[in-house]
Amino acid sequence: MWERLSLSSKISVVCILLSIPYFFIFHALGFPLAGNLILVFLAAFCIPIALDKAHLEDTANFALMAVSTVLLFVYSLLLGKPSGAYLVFISIVPLPILLFRRSHRHGVVLISVLMPVIAAYLLEILNYQFLLPQSELEILEEKIIHGFALSTAFLFASISAYLSYLANQNYLQTLSKKNEDLSKSYKKLEESYIHLQESQQKNIELVRQVAELEGINKTVVAVNHALNSPLSTLISGSSWLARQGGQNSNFAKMIETVNQAARQVADIVGRLKRHDRVHETEYIGDIKMIDLRYRGNKST
Repeated sequence: MWERLSLSSKISVVCILLSIPYFFIFHALGFPLAGNLILVFLAAFCIPIALDKAHLEDTANFALMAVSTVLLFVYSLLLGKPSGAYLVFISIVPLPILLFRRSHRHGVVLISVLMPVIAAYLLEILNYQFLLPQSELEILEEKIIHGFALSTAFLFASISAYLSYLANQNYLQTLSKKNEDLSKSYKKLEESYIHLQESQQKNIELVRQVAELEGINKTVVAVNHALNSPLSTLISGSSWLARQGGQNSNFAKMIETVNQAARQVADIVGRLKRHDRVHETEYIGDIKMIDLRYRGNKST
């Protein structure tokens, strides 16, 4: 519960706790009006807590400064300068810097800083006398109240500074956690980018191969169209000559050789038609050529 409260709510709770003893002190010293006013200000310190729960952080901070300033101003008028309220004024002057450390509403910050300074200055001008009847303090009473005011100022400044330190630590831890998450997200994004580049390279290579294969297929169609008719003539003609050669064995062998060469050319053209990818082989030195003996997977 305590950890979920904002800095203004925590300081409001501290103000409430530091104010409660004054209710009993003032009644014990015979200042019932001052003691009863404590109850009013205890309720007033609940306002910043309620505003903070409504997610009105800057308004809650401003309300805390306003309630604190009015509280000290009223008690200074009631009890005079010997009350030591000016000491607590000094402790709350740097409070807006802690409360509004991440706020961009500079006007509200400036007013909150000037509020206790102006109130303390007015008290000096008015000589701590304005409308309210001032109580006369005995020397012992003055020392008791002044001592409590001094201890309150010291406790309030110390606790506020410590709470601000804890709030900054939590904020820094949150920033560190966000930086770690951002670093992990960036690493994943970088890995995805590398994977995308590899996929693009594969796609480019695939497109290149498809383009090459398409060009070869067009060439094969043209070669097949151009050679099909002459090859058919060669094969059928050589077969006919072989049958007509009679007893001349040399003539028959030559005709058979021509026939086989024509059939090899026809077979190579047929293989080209079945190619489904470009398959290269060494020719001379660094020169490569298409492997016509490669058997593709494409069926005719």
